[in-house]
Amino acid sequence: MFLDYDFRHFNFRLVFYMIALNIIGVLVIRSATNMNADAVNKQLLGVLVGLAVAIGLSLIDYHRILNFSMAIYGLCIASLVAVLIWGNVVNNAKRWIEVPVIGQLQPSEFVKIGLIVTFSWYFMKYQERINQVSTVAIAAALFAAPAALIFEQPNLSTCLVIMVMVLGIVFASGISYRWIMGTLAVTIPVVTTFVYLLLHGMIPFI
Repeated sequence: MFLDYDFRHFNFRLVFYMIALNIIGVLVIRSATNMNADAVNKQLLGVLVGLAVAIGLSLIDYHRILNFSMAIYGLCIASLVAVLIWGNVVNNAKRWIEVPVIGQLQPSEFVKIGLIVTFSWYFMKYQERINQVSTVAIAAALFAAPAALIFEQPNLSTCLVIMVMVLGIVFASGISYRWIMGTLAVTIPVVTTFVYLLLHGMIPFI
């Protein structure tokens, strides 16, 4: 897997940008916490682990990752269920879970990446049947499960982020414009009504 990788094509400049941004992030954390050593060390640990994972994954053929798409999706659902059962409540929201050694994690952030992998695999696999009702219905069900679990935390902002993300993947997959126009015909009035009710304080769960 690694021995046959041609490092002449590796994007070292991107790694440099990642390191530079993380250094800035650590300095900001250091300044914002009045040089709190614990906060800085925690951030440094996250940076080192994150960089190691990112570089490691970049050396793997993405087709191999796609082979585990449904397992990744299952882990996403399991992690969101775990949050609702064992998560820590902060400001009436249960979004974080305590992980030994690592500390607190917010699984919904990892779910975003997992759903990108899952839906990329799904629409690639069913490219020739993408406009069939059954294909779209299954995709909707795959989205509804994690979205409902995230909304239950509650975390509306992340729900909206993954919705836009998945819709972008659907659009890029080449779905028929009949589906797109039909979705817009329903979405626009619903969103308009939602925004109107939101601005007038008529949505109690926000």
